This record gives sequence, structure tokens and C-alpha cells, in this order.
Amino acid sequence: MANGHDHDHGEVVVEFSAKRPAKLKTLDADALILVDGVEDGSFAVASSKKELKQLMKSDADVVYDEKKGKLYLNANGEEKGWGKKKVGGLIARFKGKPELSAEQFEGMEAFDAVKATMIMSTAMITSTVLTPKSRLLLITKH
Repeated sequence: MANGHDHDHGEVVVEFSAKRPAKLKTLDADALILVDGVEDGSFAVASSKKELKQLMKSDADVVYDEKKGKLYLNANGEEKGWGKKKVGGLIARFKGKPELSAEQFEGMEAFDAVKATMIMSTAMITSTVLTPKSRLLLITKH
């Protein structure tokens, strides 16, 4: 459910929860958005179905599907899916498909997909076991 109320400074605050996904016809461009259960997190925008699927398996906390105007809470990190029902998943649908950015969300920063990919790649490399018969080939471009 989206709760909209005036904040101490006169700005509109909208709060979303996976327990009751909200449907909004409009969203004030200056509204401050709170996501129930996320204190400090990362926000990502998916421009395609492929990006949405990739972000679903990332550690981005909140993901916006800009093609469909749907906002998701990624409650299970890099696991498949969005998490348990009423904990993660769809938290809002926007009829007008507004542009959203991390700056509009309380405590959120923009998700850095490159940084996340590098961390995942490093983890995969460090978990690889090399045996005497293994070969490791590094190709560099000059």
C-alpha cells in the first residue's frame, strides 16, 4: 500500500510495502519515496526484459521496470526471483510510467552494475580451484 503524507518540511512522502502493492495514477516528481524494509540500499532501473532478469539476480535492493512502470523489492539478493511473497516482489505500479531515480528514494544510492559484476567475477575466480593439469589463459588487448 502506498501511504502518502506530508513530511515535516512540506514535501510529500510515499511509502511502499511488499505486503500490499500500490497502484498509482500519478506520482509527484518531488515526492520522497520510502520502501518498507530498506534502510540503506541500492536502486536500479531496467530498460528491457533482459536487464530486469539480470537485476532480479543482482544485489540491487529496489528495481524499477521502466517499460512497464513496475517497482520491485529484491528481498533475496542474488538468489533467483524477488524473494518470498509479501516480503519481496512487486511493490508498486505506476500508470504513467514516470522516470524514477535513486535520488527520489530515502536512503538509496544508484546501483552500480559494473562494480557488482566485478565483485561477482572476483568471487568466481577466487573460488576456482586449479589443479596441476588445469590451464589458465589470460588474454589482454593492447
